[in-house]
Amino acid sequence: MSKIVNVVLNSNNAITGSTTQSANYFMNWGAILEDNTPYYLHFTYIGGNNYITGANLATVYANFNTSNKFNTSSTQSASSTTMLGFLKPIVLVGSTNTCYYQAEDNTNVPTYLSSRPQNNTFNISIFDNANPPVLYKDNTPTAVGPPATSPQNPAAYIIVLSFRKVNEDD
Repeated sequence: MSKIVNVVLNSNNAITGSTTQSANYFMNWGAILEDNTPYYLHFTYIGGNNYITGANLATVYANFNTSNKFNTSSTQSASSTTMLGFLKPIVLVGSTNTCYYQAEDNTNVPTYLSSRPQNNTFNISIFDNANPPVLYKDNTPTAVGPPATSPQNPAAYIIVLSFRKVNEDD
């Protein structure tokens, strides 16, 4: 098998019933990745426009059973997390609050997976940076209207998951 395998996730192609906040996808991992083989997982992300004020940070989580990333807490402990990384807001030219979210290959550190994902149906969620994190909503002001407005889910996105086999000398 190839040393690097890329999987493209388009939020418009998520399993029925999904939202951009919490989307389910299907991938037959056994067909593309070797079992009992460690991988480094990187991801890239590009999303449509959202309204932000800087009050919320957006983070990406995936249920790939990772256990080598940890969240610290205010109670002098740490717990494992399924967070893959964060998204950078890129403000559109001529705007003060309209942005799109992005993560390039070098935006976040890689995630180590001791083996390929085992669940063919998996979830990608976008959370904020609250304690505890809650599903992300942008900062669109709430207004009665017309037009009525309220905070919005993340805009449609494309994520590319990049799985790279770990070398013995890594």
